[in-house]
Amino acid sequence: MRSAIAWMAENHVAANLLMIFIIVTGIISVVNVKQEVFPELPLDFVTVEVQYRGASPADIEETICIKIEEAVSGIEGVERVTSVAFEGVGVVTIQTEFGADIKEVRDKIKAEVDRITTFPRDAERPVIKEGLVRVEVIQLGIYGDTDERTLKIVSDEIREDLLKFEGITQVDVKGVKNYEFSIEVSEDKLRELGLTISEISNSLKAGSIDMPGGKLNTESGEILLRTSNLAKTADAYRDIVLRSTFDGTTLKIGDVATVTDGFEQSDLVTFFNSKPAALIKVFRVGDQKATEVAETVKKYIAEKEQALPAGISVAPWDDRTVILKERIQLLIKNAIMGFILVLIALALFLDVRLAFWVAAGIVISFLGAFSIMIYTGTSINVISLFAFILVLGIVVDDAIVVGENVFSERESGTPPLEASKKGSIRVAVPVVFAVLTTVAAFGPLLFLEGAIGRVMSNVPVVVIAVILFSLIESLFILPAHLASVKSTTPGACVSFLCRLSKYSAKMLEKFVKNKFAPFLTKAVSNRYITISLNIFVFFFSIGLITSGIIGFDFFPTVESDNMIALIEMPPGTSIEQTEKVVKRAEEASLKLYEEYVEKYPEFKGILFKNTFTIIGAQPANEGGPGGRAALFDDPSIAQISIELVSSEKRDFSTTEMVNRWRELTGPVPEARSATFQANLFTAGNPIEVEIASDDN
Repeated sequence: MRSAIAWMAENHVAANLLMIFIIVTGIISVVNVKQEVFPELPLDFVTVEVQYRGASPADIEETICIKIEEAVSGIEGVERVTSVAFEGVGVVTIQTEFGADIKEVRDKIKAEVDRITTFPRDAERPVIKEGLVRVEVIQLGIYGDTDERTLKIVSDEIREDLLKFEGITQVDVKGVKNYEFSIEVSEDKLRELGLTISEISNSLKAGSIDMPGGKLNTESGEILLRTSNLAKTADAYRDIVLRSTFDGTTLKIGDVATVTDGFEQSDLVTFFNSKPAALIKVFRVGDQKATEVAETVKKYIAEKEQALPAGISVAPWDDRTVILKERIQLLIKNAIMGFILVLIALALFLDVRLAFWVAAGIVISFLGAFSIMIYTGTSINVISLFAFILVLGIVVDDAIVVGENVFSERESGTPPLEASKKGSIRVAVPVVFAVLTTVAAFGPLLFLEGAIGRVMSNVPVVVIAVILFSLIESLFILPAHLASVKSTTPGACVSFLCRLSKYSAKMLEKFVKNKFAPFLTKAVSNRYITISLNIFVFFFSIGLITSGIIGFDFFPTVESDNMIALIEMPPGTSIEQTEKVVKRAEEASLKLYEEYVEKYPEFKGILFKNTFTIIGAQPANEGGPGGRAALFDDPSIAQISIELVSSEKRDFSTTEMVNRWRELTGPVPEARSATFQANLFTAGNPIEVEIASDDN
């Protein structure tokens, strides 16, 4: 290694080429590296969903969930099986073992579930799905004083428009009912005409059809045949023939039934800023960048707003990229501040030009780390950005040690090139071991298993990559740059910076000789006292943690600018009863607003940016293992969300506000659960108690 350091110090071109290569690959990587708000979690679960409309949770458990559990529990690669029975649907979640092939396990589960022949006759076919990672980026609220059909048309149109943009492939519409043709026949009419429901049903199937009819071979080629007579309007359904006689008389659906072109019967009510609304959720998948997706959506709605029907508005909602942008800005700000502070500190005691090249190591090391990130599949997210901020304080340590040694050699009269070689080689071994100890400290985080391992691996990848590039820069690039810095000739120090640097260095040397050196001598001479003091500080530090003075949090929650209340009533609760509880929580939120506006008058009119209420679904709870199935609407559940002014503009936390909201709402004894939360994502509850029994 000595010869390599010396050779690089002598060959400036090689050192500069290495530096340019790191910078260029780093810039290319920054442009292409994946961006997401939070690291993608591994796909380690499979869900089996079975609809059985009208069945109670007890029936679902007995006739569906238990049978699926028994069928899949013995499959190789399955670690844990949990099931939840809701009204009308059962969801079984199969957690796979760490490292198991998810597709292979899914195929085995499908084979076992398909063998079950004792499901209720009216139950739908099982839907088997791998855990799907769709990272929500931004939501849109479409709202106004208008009818349900207009909201549905506008929201579907916006969804189709968004899907046309390159880089947006997943858009869902929530909070609106699905279209449905309703055909109602009275019992008296059936008796009068001698008809049956089965006869009408068969006529509908035969009269509304769209299916391939094979192919016809001709001399000029093949002709594909297709029957295309699918009824798409109420009039088309009315014209379907039920019976016909020899004299040409026909009996049509419209003659015996009332056909309505409307929406499915559903207990689903949605409000955005107190007006009827629909919700659009935009996701990021694969290598799509969260910030680009959000910007595309915002530009689109700025243009679309002008073309919306009168009385309808669209507003961005729950933009998850805000926190990502804030972290990026914080990193850039800290990096600039770190560069300037290092430059000033080194310029005060060393040469200004030497200080510049040492500080430049921050940029080179960070860019080098980005090229490693793209190779390992690590994305720019709130965790990896935290790691960059963490390592910012130690990234230039190696360069400072090397630069100071080179400076000392030059002060003793050694020529620049020789000083650069000698100074770098002298500290090469301790610098390498200093880096290796840091690698050893962060390395074990790479081997954590499961979801938490996937999240925490972002930290060691970034930290190790940055300090390794810092080592390369300080031993193979910095010496060549320092060798090219000319020595200041005696009497040539006339500039203010040069004189300030000389004065600062002189004062530091005086402090070392008169203060630090005598103190160090006493500490070494009285080694037992020194060791005892260090042991005392060590145990005192442990005492601060164990006593709770310094708190401990395994994985701190990331606070959001949204307050969310999730209401779950007992199964079978009517929408009117659920609405009463929702109104109570909404009234409490208004009291909360008044309290905070009274305390902080500057936030009047802007504290609550948007409010969103939905009865019949919980968009915040959909997806993930064990999540409530979104197969159809449930009047016993509801969600209230309130978007606050950005945390950058207020001194009080969202957690503080959501806790006060819970207090103002008071106890909700009629609900199964009322959960108030203010976190963007969390590692889970601090404590969970699971009670299992064969007897409910």
